[in-house]
Amino acid sequence: KARSPLRLYVSMPSRGAIDGFDSPRLPVRVAIIGAGCIGKEHMRNISLMPEVAQVVALVDSNQSSLASCLELLPSIKNVRTFESVGSFVRWVNAEDDMGDFDMGRRSQCDAVVIATPNYTHLNIMEEVVQKTSLHVLVEKPLCTKVEDCRRVERLVEDDRASDPRRVVWVGMEYKYMPSVARLLQEVKQGSVGRVRMVSIREHRFPFLTKVGYWNRFNELSGGTLVEKCCHFFDLMRQILKSDPVRVMASGGQDVEYQSELYQRSGEEGEDQANIQQHVACQQNEDEDGAGKIRLMRPDIIDNAYVIVEFKNGGRACLDLCMFAETSLYQEEICVVGDRGKVEAFGSRHGEKEEQEDLSNFRIGLRPAKSEWNAAREVDAPSTKSLPPVQQEHIGVTDSRLLEAGAHEGSTFHELRRFCEAIVGEESAMEELVRVEDGRWAVAMGVAAQKSIEMNGQPVEVEF
Repeated sequence: KARSPLRLYVSMPSRGAIDGFDSPRLPVRVAIIGAGCIGKEHMRNISLMPEVAQVVALVDSNQSSLASCLELLPSIKNVRTFESVGSFVRWVNAEDDMGDFDMGRRSQCDAVVIATPNYTHLNIMEEVVQKTSLHVLVEKPLCTKVEDCRRVERLVEDDRASDPRRVVWVGMEYKYMPSVARLLQEVKQGSVGRVRMVSIREHRFPFLTKVGYWNRFNELSGGTLVEKCCHFFDLMRQILKSDPVRVMASGGQDVEYQSELYQRSGEEGEDQANIQQHVACQQNEDEDGAGKIRLMRPDIIDNAYVIVEFKNGGRACLDLCMFAETSLYQEEICVVGDRGKVEAFGSRHGEKEEQEDLSNFRIGLRPAKSEWNAAREVDAPSTKSLPPVQQEHIGVTDSRLLEAGAHEGSTFHELRRFCEAIVGEESAMEELVRVEDGRWAVAMGVAAQKSIEMNGQPVEVEF
């Protein structure tokens, strides 16, 4: 029996005209730029909410990626494909010139999801924001460098003067994971009191192979602490409600990637990195010269400890290991306040079935000081004298969310809220992950990487 689309209840806000036409209506017509692993995840999730969004275009310079993306969901019809962002932008503008302004809609497309390699984000953002009026969801990290994030920030600020309704959302979606969402709710309600410490552990499998192997090199990915850990740095800021001041870190490449060698041609910063694996070679790097092949070993780290100090006096710690795929939980988030402790746990990426037998949320509260007895001054408190620790499993709302991606349904909820923000839903706009948030997350990762290179010396976070 065919399963029905996920039922979503979205309130439709009133729409006032701006510059001749209204805000888009549901479903929002979305183009996905980048048909790789993450682009496919967005496509699968959009297919689950046809009344909220629909894919109308795919953009990727790699023909095989485009083909595999289209084969993924053969039921999706009339999807336009483009081999470059430039050709897509020309199509959007040509269609806008013929738009049905009486109906208050662009004729073909309302928004883009940018899911391309990290080092391409800046150029694509400039192309889309400067040359179209499309709403944007740009995947994490915003950029690979702090200065590039600032360029995007200025770009969006300048655009806001002429297009105040454009939504620009940075794709850091971990706050929508069921157990993490509950943790954030408890923190917001003040359940554990004033938060003083945040600890985040990710013990997981090594990076997957990407087209062109761009995620093996710091210059293209931003480094492991930018590429992967921007999620966690963003959560730290959300939980502590403060900005970071300085970072101290220790890490290295101790297990993974050491035996990998790649052949590299082309200049840095090209749209296509043109990095190819050199399977047969056993040498580190050939000499540069005419006709020579340059062989490179990955320079990304596979483990780190990071300590972050915040303006309000709070502290946070990250424990990352990229060779621990046997872990029961991939992510563990612990928040400690003066009244208690709350924890959230994330399942292994790739789990397609609900792990109902595992608790993924835990909260314990301290007794009031008036209830402490004199014996506590010399003895550890007995668990019998403490309030019981609450444990539970918080599952996804539908099993298809697990099948659609590797983030416990968080991509689905992020896309839904992005589309609701586009049509003017105020509560969705309150959840907006701003360009400024994306810049802070990158800045924390860059500072941590710099601290590692300086043998753990404290590094001030750029802002």
